[in-house]
Amino acid sequence: QLGCDLIAMGAHGATGANKLMVGSTTHRVLRRSPLPVLATPPVKRWKRPSPNWPGKKAIAPVDFGPRDRADALAAAVAAKELGMQLELVHVVEPIADVPWLELDEARRNRQRERRAAARLSRLQDDLRWAVTGVRVETGKPADKIAAISALSNVGLVIMTRRKGQGLFGPRQGSISYQVLVKSETPVLALPSDSKWMRKVVRRAK
Repeated sequence: QLGCDLIAMGAHGATGANKLMVGSTTHRVLRRSPLPVLATPPVKRWKRPSPNWPGKKAIAPVDFGPRDRADALAAAVAAKELGMQLELVHVVEPIADVPWLELDEARRNRQRERRAAARLSRLQDDLRWAVTGVRVETGKPADKIAAISALSNVGLVIMTRRKGQGLFGPRQGSISYQVLVKSETPVLALPSDSKWMRKVVRRAK
């Protein structure tokens, strides 16, 4: 009704980000809003923002799959319009050693890391007008993304939110939910519906 372009929501009080995320109003906004949602961490976790926030660098977690290029494109467009350089991030969850396989755990994980780096590099090649770097980490995705977001030169985490219960879905337990709960940096959660993606494609031209 107001013609808004963005919804900004913050967390306050003793329950911090859990209050923000579990609260029924915010939960519905994240699930239903056709607009980008900027979620800021509670004051206890977020250092006082600098006068030039969001600064010059953003990160975008990438979940490999049919939508990885669309997600990266949406994040790239957002970063460009904010005047920020974008780093694509993928976290490889380590797999336990399986005795009956010839490859050991460390070797298999290194192979997965190399494949992830190659895939991110291909996305970077397509989006060089905004993406200036890629990063592959190994560990629990939400924890690693939150740790990267805490670096002093990172001002924003840009993610695509999805309907349903996928990795980037808004339900409790999803990667995006955990990032929003744990991040020390504001998170810009972008829509993924076809109407929004048409806008993204137009902006990218």
